[in-house]
Amino acid sequence: MWAIQTRAGRFVGAINYHAHNEQQRRLALGWILVPSSWRQGLMTEAASPVISHCFTRLNVHRIEALIEPQNRSSRRLAVTLGFTEEGTLRDWLCVAGEFRSVVMYGLLRPEWRHPC
Repeated sequence: MWAIQTRAGRFVGAINYHAHNEQQRRLALGWILVPSSWRQGLMTEAASPVISHCFTRLNVHRIEALIEPQNRSSRRLAVTLGFTEEGTLRDWLCVAGEFRSVVMYGLLRPEWRHPC
C-alpha cells in the first residue's frame, strides 16, 4: 500500500494492490481519496507508477478494479487509467448484511500505455 499526500505533506488517500495471484499473473488495484482532494488529478498521478510497478516489477498480465456502479468518479478514473469495463458482477459484495454489485474493470499488459 502506498500513501498519497499533497505537496505540502498532508495525507489524502491510499492506493494498493491485493488479491495477487502469481500463478494466474493477476491482481486487483484499490484506491481511496478524501473527498476534498477529488478532481485534482492526484489519483491519476499516484496510480500510474503503481500500475507500472505491477506490470514491470511484479510481472502481472492483468490488473483488475472492482467498483460499485454508483461510484462514477472511480469508474471515470479507471477508464482514464486505461482500464476497460468488462461487466457487472451481481451481488458480489456483502457489506453489513447487504449485497452489492460491482463493475469489473480490467487492464491487460499489452493494452497498457507505457509512460514516456
